[in-house]
Amino acid sequence: MAFNKGQSGNPKGRPRGTSQAAKLRQAIEDDLPDIIQSLVESAKAGDTSAAKLLLDRAIPTLKPEQTRRALNIDLDASRTEQARQITQNASDGLISPDEAIKMLEVVGKLDDIVNPPDFSSFM
Repeated sequence: MAFNKGQSGNPKGRPRGTSQAAKLRQAIEDDLPDIIQSLVESAKAGDTSAAKLLLDRAIPTLKPEQTRRALNIDLDASRTEQARQITQNASDGLISPDEAIKMLEVVGKLDDIVNPPDFSSFM
C-alpha cells in the first residue's frame, strides 16, 4: 500500500485542530502577546518561574562541546598502561571524566578484538 504525500494513512482519524493542545492554542491565540508581556513583567519583577519559562523557550540549552586535543597516550603500550594514561589525563584535567570513561570503553573493546575470549571450553 502506497501513501501519497499530504494524504493521511488514516482518513477517518482525528480531524486536524481537535486535539487539546490545538484547542488551547486557538483559545489563547488572540491574547498571546499580552500573556508574553505579562510573563516578561513578572520575570523583571523577580518571578523566577516566569524567567525560567521565558529563558527555556527563548534560549536553547547549552550542550557540551566536543573538542579535539592531543593526549599523551602510547598506542603501542599495553591496554592496561593505556587505561592508566587515560586516567592520568583525566586527573590532570586534560579531559573530562565522561570523556575518560568513553575512552576506557574503547580501550576495553580494542582489547576484546585483539585478545578475543576463548569460548572453546563452552563447547
